[in-house]
Amino acid sequence: MPERISLFIGFVVAFHRPRKGTYYLFKWDPSSQKWYRDHLEYPNLVVNRSNLHREASGQINVVLGRRNTHMIQFVSDGHYLTSGEIYIPILKATQRIPPFTIYKEYTAGVAEYLMTDVRLWNVTQPAPPAPPAPPAAPPQADPIPQRIAWLIAEDACKEKECCPITMNEISPIVAAVTSCFHVFERAALQEWMETKDSCPVCRKRCAITNACEL
Repeated sequence: MPERISLFIGFVVAFHRPRKGTYYLFKWDPSSQKWYRDHLEYPNLVVNRSNLHREASGQINVVLGRRNTHMIQFVSDGHYLTSGEIYIPILKATQRIPPFTIYKEYTAGVAEYLMTDVRLWNVTQPAPPAPPAPPAAPPQADPIPQRIAWLIAEDACKEKECCPITMNEISPIVAAVTSCFHVFERAALQEWMETKDSCPVCRKRCAITNACEL
């Protein structure tokens, strides 16, 4: 994928017309943040190539009148023109350019294909990949109704079941029941749930219901 040009280092760019072998120039106006057809003279234009750049793309918004503008899409590969100390990146339009955008055309010589370290533009840095989203927590279980908790604790008491934490026999008066229907001593289960949100028996996320409100 070509790099995306975000900012030219200089204030002038040249579009190349391959069929005619000519160039026409636009100058950047910082106040309006737009490009205008350049009326200056650039003698002794020479083509060079910067080895700091690979293929890049972008667009410039060209002003053609008081209100009219035209957006030109382009690609560039690091070729540029020089006129004295002026460095002018060469762009190639990727769509047909209306003739009225061209004000004056220039020809240029080639400087024995000189490779230089001239920086012509900055590139838009790709956004860093978003960090992976944390896994969604399983939905919190709803507590069972208290009357159901009482019946489960009462049945456990009749069967002489023991609290899996304390190993004491279940009493409905001090029992608590999880939403996964396991019965414990209330105080022991509450202490367990202070640091965990899962059932001590089956390890499922659970809510607790006191079998009896004291």
